[in-house]
Amino acid sequence: MPGKFCVSLSYAKDNADKATVAFVIATAALASDKETMVFLSTEAVRLAQQGYADEIHEEGFARMALSCVTSPVRPGYDDGALRQ
Repeated sequence: MPGKFCVSLSYAKDNADKATVAFVIATAALASDKETMVFLSTEAVRLAQQGYADEIHEEGFARMALSCVTSPVRPGYDDGALRQ
């Protein structure tokens, strides 16, 4: 799978360091012209909620700017948990 990169993330506010590092890695993959996907599971799924990541900030890193994140909903996979 040359040119493709997947980061699996299962942390959010419960471990800001791991959540931040996952997005730093994903950003580096994008900068290397890799087709990049971030797979969110368990607690990290909350990052798809608008504004949830705004409070996550690990010292030494920029704040998470997830306004560019898209979360396509596929028919049959949306249980409504992310809707406010």
